[in-house]
Amino acid sequence: MLPDSRFADVLHEAFLELGARDRPKDEDEAKYFKEGPAGRLYKSGHVNFLHTLIRQLFLEGRIQKAEYYYEYLRDNYKEADGQTKEMYLTSLEEFALKDYWEDIVSFKQGPRLIANMMQVGLLNLIYGRPKEGVRRIRFAREGHEKYLESYKGDRTERRRIPPWPEYKAGMFRDFLLHYPLPKKYDMVYKARAWKAMDNQTRLAVYQEVAERLAELCRESDPPLDPAKAFPPPAGWENFEAGRQEEDRAPDQMPDIRDAEIDEGSGG
Repeated sequence: MLPDSRFADVLHEAFLELGARDRPKDEDEAKYFKEGPAGRLYKSGHVNFLHTLIRQLFLEGRIQKAEYYYEYLRDNYKEADGQTKEMYLTSLEEFALKDYWEDIVSFKQGPRLIANMMQVGLLNLIYGRPKEGVRRIRFAREGHEKYLESYKGDRTERRRIPPWPEYKAGMFRDFLLHYPLPKKYDMVYKARAWKAMDNQTRLAVYQEVAERLAELCRESDPPLDPAKAFPPPAGWENFEAGRQEEDRAPDQMPDIRDAEIDEGSGG
């Protein structure tokens, strides 16, 4: 279970306080704290907490906070000879995404990790971190590609996931219609996501979401204008006309027998 990053500082300080409070009375203080600021008793828990927290902060796009705790980890939990641990010599991004890339090929974890990354990307878009949002959607796409590649040729139905454009559109549709956000800002945030999303994805979902989003806009307090909050994507009229052409019933299709045939010389 991931830590709630809103309480990062409080939980971090709790490890330090527990370490200081619970030091065995008969144990030398310098020796006890030699293994790290949380002391010998809480070292493992503190390190594991920091590892998970740094990865969570990075995924959320809170890069400065992630950098702070990564530097803290690097400076305070060293090898016995005082050297920086090799695992902390990588960049923040490499450290934070190591488990993601390793676990993405897992049938049980891969689809969940991709969905989580996509969701975090969308949340970054609505919370005013567009650069980090776009990066995380890219990580989701790359994870999707890696997962599909690992199961290439595998015909097991339950291991399959849709192609990326369809998968991305499905995640975006579900986010707009079902993701719980603070009621006061729900539609404002989702309008931000709509504006930030690429046009092709908006085209793919517009027909499915437009009516419900319009209802939610009218129910919002204060009400929003659906035409301004969720305008039709560019090229929608031509896109819809093309789809209607594809979906026409057979009896609506032109009869080949009625087609004019050019009876040229055939020479």
